[in-house]
Amino acid sequence: MIKAIFFIILIAGLLASGSKAQANEFQIQTNNDWGSPVSGVQMSITVSNTIISTGSGFIINIVIRNSSTNIIKLGESSPEKDFTAILTDKSGRLYQLTRNDPFFTRLLRMDLKSGESHNWILGVETDKYYESSGFIATNSDIPQGNYTLSVTRNFSVSNGRFKLESNVLKIQIR
Repeated sequence: MIKAIFFIILIAGLLASGSKAQANEFQIQTNNDWGSPVSGVQMSITVSNTIISTGSGFIINIVIRNSSTNIIKLGESSPEKDFTAILTDKSGRLYQLTRNDPFFTRLLRMDLKSGESHNWILGVETDKYYESSGFIATNSDIPQGNYTLSVTRNFSVSNGRFKLESNVLKIQIR
């Protein structure tokens, strides 16, 4: 219930801030670049605004498309558990925005047939990040600065399990 309220407030805030577009490279990104294909599967991410206030949240829109001739299998639970979102600063320091789940929680299986795509919405926050273990949040704001955002996700086909990587977006936290 609290998460639902948070996301409603977050989306309302994003819509309100979206009307104040910045006049530089950190604007609303509507292009749909794709990450490198892995066995004919690709992932794309977009965000409503690439300028994020320190300590606030933002929404990542994720699309996976299957251009292969195979059916791909995705374990489904929730986007917060199924995807790994990472901000990287110019020195290479990683700020993981999603928590690693130590337990197998993908209770549902989703098949993505040839030619199909599927969308997910992932809400993340900049008021905490996860250290390299990915289990414990720091409860510290991600420092102000310029970052790149990327998202990863595992999937499988009949001949194995693969890691999918998204396109990379420029993000500014101020």
